[in-house]
Amino acid sequence: MAGEERSVKVKIDHVEKIYEGRNGKMIALNGVDFEIKENEFICVVGPSGCGKSTLLNIIAGLLEPTSGAVYVDGKKVEGTGIERGVVFQQYALFPWLTVLQNVMFGLKLKGMPDAQAKEIAMKYIKMVQLEEFVHSYPKELSGGMKQRVAIARAYAVQPEVLLMDEPFGALDAQTRTQLQSELIHTWQEEKKTCFFLCGAVLWLSKHRKMPDFFCDVLTGLSVLHLFLWNMYNFDRRNLCDVADLQIIMQ
Repeated sequence: MAGEERSVKVKIDHVEKIYEGRNGKMIALNGVDFEIKENEFICVVGPSGCGKSTLLNIIAGLLEPTSGAVYVDGKKVEGTGIERGVVFQQYALFPWLTVLQNVMFGLKLKGMPDAQAKEIAMKYIKMVQLEEFVHSYPKELSGGMKQRVAIARAYAVQPEVLLMDEPFGALDAQTRTQLQSELIHTWQEEKKTCFFLCGAVLWLSKHRKMPDFFCDVLTGLSVLHLFLWNMYNFDRRNLCDVADLQIIMQ
């Protein structure tokens, strides 16, 4: 992958987002400019309230910027699109649909026949280990199980750009590890562009062994970058230069 020329998949062009409140203006994003290349894996790390989710929602087309614009494949984002899949912090499931129906939902919107949609949905339901709950409704599931359904639904539609807002935070450690590995596999095998938000980092000594999952991520050094974020600016660094950093992907 090193030295490989990749086209720009997502362009964020001087995006500002200002909220009007009782105490005056609150700047969530202050002129954000950057590009995400095709098949890049971008991690954005920052504390709660620093604007990470706001930016993700603007890229998803769920929120309009105060000024500036976002482009995907050169086309201005003016709403949601099937080329962008989102996994939210909250589960955002349809309570009147079963697990299978929730995962099939996006596929049916694309006009896919029932049999084909069910086959694809079951593939990702098995990936998140919920095949015994295909006919269950969200109210019958735990919080972590609901989040796994949301992850399966996002993967099933096979978006070109996968937007993930701290998607693993509600999961137990074992399931989180398994789905982290599945995410890297999906990114590498299906050549997706990933934009991943996480809220915590842990600095480690360069002399300590990196955890297995993070070593897997580092195999894609030429396409994986890290953003350290605050309200007014960010520092984009290639992880080659910060090899002592472990991301706790929540």
